[in-house]
Amino acid sequence: MHQQGVRDAPWAIIAVMGVTGAGKSTFIKSASGDDSVPIGHSLRSCTSELKGYSFHFGGWNINLIDSPGFNDTFRSESEVLQDIAEWLKDSYQNRQKLSGVVYMHPIKNERMEGSAMRNLKMFRELCGDEPLKNVILVTSFWDQVQQATARMREEELRTTPEFWGRMIGRGSRINRFEGRESALHIIMSLVNRNPLPFLIQHEMVEERKELVQTAAGIAVNEELARLEAKHTKDLEDIKREHQEALATRDKELQEELLFQRHKLEEDIEKVQRQQRMLREQRRQDQRRMQQDLDQRFWKLESQLELPRQGAQVLGTKKATVSKPNPISRFISQGFSELDFDWVVSVLRANESKLLPDDRLMVELKIQELQNQKHKHKVAKDKDGRNRLQKRSFGSTLLQSLRLIFPTATMALLGFPVTVPGNIPGPPTQNADGDPLVELM
Repeated sequence: MHQQGVRDAPWAIIAVMGVTGAGKSTFIKSASGDDSVPIGHSLRSCTSELKGYSFHFGGWNINLIDSPGFNDTFRSESEVLQDIAEWLKDSYQNRQKLSGVVYMHPIKNERMEGSAMRNLKMFRELCGDEPLKNVILVTSFWDQVQQATARMREEELRTTPEFWGRMIGRGSRINRFEGRESALHIIMSLVNRNPLPFLIQHEMVEERKELVQTAAGIAVNEELARLEAKHTKDLEDIKREHQEALATRDKELQEELLFQRHKLEEDIEKVQRQQRMLREQRRQDQRRMQQDLDQRFWKLESQLELPRQGAQVLGTKKATVSKPNPISRFISQGFSELDFDWVVSVLRANESKLLPDDRLMVELKIQELQNQKHKHKVAKDKDGRNRLQKRSFGSTLLQSLRLIFPTATMALLGFPVTVPGNIPGPPTQNADGDPLVELM
């Protein structure tokens, strides 16, 4: 992303969102004075990807992010969601938080259409509740409608919960875009806001959810499932009507119904293609996780190989003496002597990378092994003397987790090697060869 600004001045990143035709590009061009901002004058969208436009004003370097609407002319909702989600994820990982959002709606529209409602719903799912206090709901095109009519529509937006009512209740504010002065006023009211992460940023980065598992991804999937069911029902109706037209030999009706049938079949294929796209995004995330795992393997191998090479070259005892590393011991000693408390500390330091259900499973396994560890801790031999049982509960814990989680998840937990299945179980005899009896 190309940025221009004054050195040492603070940066404010503001996203401009809304339906296609809401005036997003016009708002950005007016505020920034950048003539390179493309503006559409037809029913087709002119913004197909996220792009930043930077300028300096009021002591701030401001970066306005132009974004496509979910009702984009050329791209599906799934494609637009993927692009916006990926950008939000990357910016969050790079510690570039949004100062706020300008969400635009054309006041010239007589009603809140289905596409506008879907766009608004998707924005709320992306955003979450808390960041709504950093959102300004902006109406545009006031010069293209009578003032009394525009004010009536603005009031309807303000008071209807399904429109902007709930968002205003969460802290969003309303403003009007009527030229450069109003655009700069809107922007400057956001630059000093405390940046808050979007819900989807928290889901994808902190909770490590895949796009299809986020609130926004679930919303898109639900809408696609609804459309698929509707189109499938309509297609069955068309097929039945077509059979009736064949019976009556109505050629004109047959041709019209055949056209509608092909159109519905195309619509169903389009919906299914979007569903496949979301699933493909999940596979891409899994491939990236595997690549990360491979890199961690290579790094660990190189770290272990260097001390061995040094020892071979020097050939001295001093060269072979080094401070033991738990991970090195984990790899090199066959997993048989791992301290339980150390294993637990590593797991808990890394379990925040997992999904909530996976974190719960890790904690349940830790608790289960802790109970067993306490239960088996002391046994009495035939002379009544206490003798500690020797069992590697740390290795047993890792073995049980390996049976639940794939290798990539184990790597995220800090153990990027498959735990072998030959970990010794608890001893059944004491040093004198007599059976051990558990104390309850």
